[in-house]
Amino acid sequence: MKKPISALILSLPISLMAGPAWTQESTLPHAKQLQTAAGPVTVRWGQPPQSPSIEKYRAQIATLDKNGDGRLGRDELPAGNELKGKFKLVDQNHDGGLSAEELANWY
Repeated sequence: MKKPISALILSLPISLMAGPAWTQESTLPHAKQLQTAAGPVTVRWGQPPQSPSIEKYRAQIATLDKNGDGRLGRDELPAGNELKGKFKLVDQNHDGGLSAEELANWY
């Protein structure tokens, strides 16, 4: 039985995304090899070893902090900055400003 063309078109992006996964290099510190019905799978997790320090974030905040309160408000972020869309997620204490600690935990 032939598959309808729409099923093939819909499955193409999934197969393209899943195909090269085994070739991706990872710098995450933890890994575990699992055996699945489809074959071996390596699961990696943890923070990359080169994650930015809080001091780096403090320096970045200092350059963008227009009102000098030591935090970044949504209006202090440059246009198109990735944090504008994720502001509520990063602002863990929901005080309306991003601290260096919140930025370091978000990364």
